[in-house]
Amino acid sequence: MELNTNLIQQNYSQILSEHDLKKIKHQQISSNLTEQERAEQRLRLLANEFTSILLKQMFKAMRNTVPKGELINGGYAEEVFTDMLDGEISKLGPTDPGFSSLGKLLYEQLREQL
Repeated sequence: MELNTNLIQQNYSQILSEHDLKKIKHQQISSNLTEQERAEQRLRLLANEFTSILLKQMFKAMRNTVPKGELINGGYAEEVFTDMLDGEISKLGPTDPGFSSLGKLLYEQLREQL
């Protein structure tokens, strides 16, 4: 499965918000690593963050296909709760064995271009 890395590289700054980029830049990256190793570590963090964003968008699209129930409707509070729940679940996605392969594929293809 070949990912379109050019499209991802061109649009990653549009996909990741400023807050996410700042969070990734300030995460613990060991100072005793070489510049190449630091770049690879940042790339791995970005690949995992992209996987997380992709999962959240997937959950959002899946929830939009489910018809709203008339009997039990939580209204706006339910929408906020499910959005927050999807966000937290998507953050765990890159560590899940089922979805970690997506982050690994993305990392491997982008690492070749470093």
